[in-house]
Amino acid sequence: MATAQTLRQKERRRHLWIYAGLTPFVFIAVFPIYWMLITAFKQDPDLYRMDNIPFWFNLAPTLRHFKILFFQTNYGAWIVNTMTIAAWVALITLVTAVPAGYALARLRLPAAENIGISVFMTYLVPPIILFLPLSRVVAMLGLQDEWWALVVVYPTFTIPFGTWLLMGFFKTVPMEMEEAARVDGCGYLGAFLRVVLPVSVPGVLTAVIFAFTLSMQDFLYGLAFVAPGDQKPVPVGVPTELIRGDVLGLADGGRAPRGLAGRGALQLLPRPLHPGHHRRRGEIERAGESIASRRLELSVRQSASGFTTGSGRPG
Repeated sequence: MATAQTLRQKERRRHLWIYAGLTPFVFIAVFPIYWMLITAFKQDPDLYRMDNIPFWFNLAPTLRHFKILFFQTNYGAWIVNTMTIAAWVALITLVTAVPAGYALARLRLPAAENIGISVFMTYLVPPIILFLPLSRVVAMLGLQDEWWALVVVYPTFTIPFGTWLLMGFFKTVPMEMEEAARVDGCGYLGAFLRVVLPVSVPGVLTAVIFAFTLSMQDFLYGLAFVAPGDQKPVPVGVPTELIRGDVLGLADGGRAPRGLAGRGALQLLPRPLHPGHHRRRGEIERAGESIASRRLELSVRQSASGFTTGSGRPG
């Protein structure tokens, strides 16, 4: 009886130490999401006031930020574009990488292993190196400033990794299963469709998820090949259309910062934005032009004064 109690106490201590060690990591992972969510639903005065408790709602929650997001911006179109692009890229990757991976894993091709490694190495090429040749391809296809250009470009890095990944999955399928299927009258295609592919569903799903998520997260190609506001995906539309720089302002006569923490947290969201980010583009551009003109005028005056001083010196 004492031994059983001792074992239970040891087990409880073990679980206690495990949970104690996991708690900091869980807090670090969950707290930004919690802060992001409560900030998205806070009213503007709740974000401004520094004397309020920031970890909960001091005023009633509001949906005003989401109304601004979906009714005053192109965010809805960006979501549709992003999902459509990712779906097409996942489909193209699946149709291309599955037969390629199976051929490299099963068929007796010369240097099949080296070919598989070479295919994977193309995935490691930095996207900035492929930018110029791919822009030429997009121009030849007449897809400039359309999201279809991204459907053409993204498979260049999803297909190599998907092929290498599926090649490893297909190698784990026992060869005896295919041989038994061929003995029963199936050819290579029948054995692949009826035996190998159903067993390799986890690998196929992994490749599809990888292609889908990577297409949703890319920024460089989307910024380079898509310019119209209604054609952009979310990773490009948010920083280029919604963020106009952070013009810092002070409320309460200069005593309270204007919701800087709320702005930083909201930038992590699919953009419930602080209204400061919705300032008209013309006002910001005029302010920038005014500052630039003043700097140019000052530099011209300094140059003129320096030239006058220099010319007035005796030879």
